[in-house]
Amino acid sequence: MRSSAEDATRLLNKWKSELASLRVLFTMEGCELKFDGRIIAVQDNILLIEGPRPCQLWLSISSANFEYTDPRETRSARARITAEITYICTLSIRQANGYLCLLNELRRSA
Repeated sequence: MRSSAEDATRLLNKWKSELASLRVLFTMEGCELKFDGRIIAVQDNILLIEGPRPCQLWLSISSANFEYTDPRETRSARARITAEITYICTLSIRQANGYLCLLNELRRSA
């Protein structure tokens, strides 16, 4: 479901305040970065996610498109079961240049 920038920012700040564990997947031409981390800053349209040291991802969220998904919305039954066990929800951030960042909130037992 498409999400407004305001709703996405609220969710990002919620995850920051709760120290939520996230599985991060960032893709761009010819490159993919995947790690588990936490949001440490959301300000001035910049998102900062910290993973295992020294991994940090700085992401501009100005003019990005956001999409919120719930694992229960996964079409394939097999994939849905796996997603429901692992993730609470996903926020997709697509930048104007086409780069994509998926933030999957991990269940505590994952």
